[in-house]
Amino acid sequence: MRPFYPGGDYQNENYKKGCTVVDNPPFSILSEILKFYNAKKIDYFLFCPGLLLGTACRNGATIICTDAQIMYENKAIIKTNFVTNMEPDLIARAVPELFELIKEADTANRAELTRTNPVYKYPPNLQTAASLNYLAHYGVPFAIKRKAAVVVDDLDAMKAYQKTIFGDGLLISDEAAEKAAEAAEKAAEAAEKAAEAAANVEGSAKNPIIWELSEREKDIIKGLA
Repeated sequence: MRPFYPGGDYQNENYKKGCTVVDNPPFSILSEILKFYNAKKIDYFLFCPGLLLGTACRNGATIICTDAQIMYENKAIIKTNFVTNMEPDLIARAVPELFELIKEADTANRAELTRTNPVYKYPPNLQTAASLNYLAHYGVPFAIKRKAAVVVDDLDAMKAYQKTIFGDGLLISDEAAEKAAEAAEKAAEAAEKAAEAAANVEGSAKNPIIWELSEREKDIIKGLA
């Protein structure tokens, strides 16, 4: 059963005897949801945040770790794991087979979700909010004078394909376009440097801080079966 639909009330759903809830619940009330299903003895296999562990384990559930990076219908990409009460003897499980199945399905879904959004490359004489945002993001100031631009919603070359410029664009003078091209080059250089810096930060993760167990924690471990 899937009780987590818009306007639904999972607590007052008519659960059929022997049913299993397989759904993507609101993560913000996940603890409340687990307690409800555990008390009602209703089986569940639910989506949960990819780095969550304590909420599931403290509520008698099993965390199913897959490292799945799922693109949802709103195109948000979220690291996702799962939580279930159908393996009561286990507190956690890593499941590579499920990772592979999800990866295969997600790849197909991403292709479907993004197939209607081609990437357009415009000439320097056509500037959009996206191209100007790019300059701002990478620290390159740029301005276009009002007398050097006219607002357009497409280019003539796009008409045969019935395409338009998302959010409209600015058709600008050759002089302004030359400056825009120079600004774009500077932004591209800054983007490359940012990528290199990010790679260096990622590389530093190879030298992690090592945390040691305390004597108190070692005593706890001695008492575990």
